[in-house]
Amino acid sequence: GFRFQDPSGTWSVDNLVGFSTNPVVRTKRRETQISWGNYVSWFDFRCLDKATVEVRRGVRRKMVAVRAEKRRRGDPAGPLAEEMITVTARTRCDQAVDRRRKIRVVRRIADLLPAVIFRPITGPQQWTLIYLHGMGSSAIENYSDKPHYFVDGSTSLKIVVPTAPLREVSCFDGWWVKSQRKKQACGSLCSSSPRWRLNQFTSWYDYLSNHDGRREDAIDWQSLGAIQRALHGIIQREASELGGRPDRIVIGGKSQGCCTALDALLTYPRPLGGFVGIVGHLLGCTPVEPGGPQAQTPLHFFHEPEDSMMRWDWVQHGERRLREAGYTVYARHCLDLERNGHCVGGIEGTWVRSALRSICSPKRVC
Repeated sequence: GFRFQDPSGTWSVDNLVGFSTNPVVRTKRRETQISWGNYVSWFDFRCLDKATVEVRRGVRRKMVAVRAEKRRRGDPAGPLAEEMITVTARTRCDQAVDRRRKIRVVRRIADLLPAVIFRPITGPQQWTLIYLHGMGSSAIENYSDKPHYFVDGSTSLKIVVPTAPLREVSCFDGWWVKSQRKKQACGSLCSSSPRWRLNQFTSWYDYLSNHDGRREDAIDWQSLGAIQRALHGIIQREASELGGRPDRIVIGGKSQGCCTALDALLTYPRPLGGFVGIVGHLLGCTPVEPGGPQAQTPLHFFHEPEDSMMRWDWVQHGERRLREAGYTVYARHCLDLERNGHCVGGIEGTWVRSALRSICSPKRVC
């Protein structure tokens, strides 16, 4: 694994021993090459006689590098998706039927940008991971400085981290915030600009209830369906880069991103390569087809015992449902030594890399 320059510092890649960064030239994409050191232990066993074995251990460092792209709106590479979604909360959409309320239902295209994309520095990738952040997070803010969460040099891997749409959430439809009023050309405030607006969150779908972790929350399945279609489009595009091999696509995520990624996987019609779920669960509205296309796909779940948002007493029912339908489920319960509970810290990267090493093992590559 890697070592920190400052053990009491952050989990950012710039705190790793051997870190360096350089712009990538002669490319249409705005990319940066990021490198860091990865330490590997080796062991040598030698029989000295019938009763004595000599064991030698050594450590060597190899450099790991990726090409990192921060794709924003307007970049030549274009959007990750073009699915139309409803930004207005479902509860307010229902109220908008009464025109006296003067509620405007807003719909826009979900491009899933800005996005972070890590590519291997040499040759085409053998695998692609599509990884979804949790609610309220974003690709650039949470993952642009963490390529080491995914890459350890053991396989040629491309990582795509999109950003969820900014939307209203029904269970918080009473959370109003002041909006910045637009200025006219003369510099005065525009009197027609609203002074208050409903708070918005980066969220993969709309929550209809908030039980504060005591049980699963109700969601607007239509908002989930739009993201499901967008993710299926990304899977198809990434599979074409791999020679039409969806079985080399791994999808996963953290918290709400875990739930969304698992829904996209279980509704995809062809077998995928694997799943990595961090502190998340199977949604009650996600169909589980007995012996379906993903029955042989390895599903890796990681849970934090002190997680108060996705509590094991009800999360376990979803995994039992998958096992009873014949799916290949691996569930692990690991304590975050930083004691972050649901908001796991650096252990997220440890879990993701562990699952990827199992999924992308050379034994499975054909």
